[in-house]
Amino acid sequence: SVAHAQDGLSGTWQLASTNAEAARRRTAIDTSVEELPSMMQSRARSRLRTITRPASRIQIEQSGDTIELTASGRTISLTVGGAAVRVQGERGQGEVRAVREQGHLNISFQGDNGSRSTTYRLSEDGQNLVLEVQLSGRRLRTPVRYRVTYQRAS
Repeated sequence: SVAHAQDGLSGTWQLASTNAEAARRRTAIDTSVEELPSMMQSRARSRLRTITRPASRIQIEQSGDTIELTASGRTISLTVGGAAVRVQGERGQGEVRAVREQGHLNISFQGDNGSRSTTYRLSEDGQNLVLEVQLSGRRLRTPVRYRVTYQRAS
């Protein structure tokens, strides 16, 4: 059932991305920054590489419609389908909200300079978690799309 699949997200996940995934992420960044003026490209590229670098571990605690996400030493608590939560982070301030889309959890961040949408997809056996991320910036015509794979920590 969908509810069961959602609850399966709870736990600690460790990064299990392949080199191919990392290479595709870099290529997506390069493609996106190519449209910028040349003097802005290298700064934009390094900034995007930094903000798309996956957390080595993520923790998810879900009970009912409340979800708590911890990554890189920061925890955020959201109500799925509920109001947006204001956050202040290294990337400025913005609003984060969690919704269910076709049975998957989607967490989106809308900030002053851009947005990020992450869809959490659990593998059939519940041992892997794939994050599908789309990052849009105020100056980026082409969003950066990439995926990151995690495996359940033992």
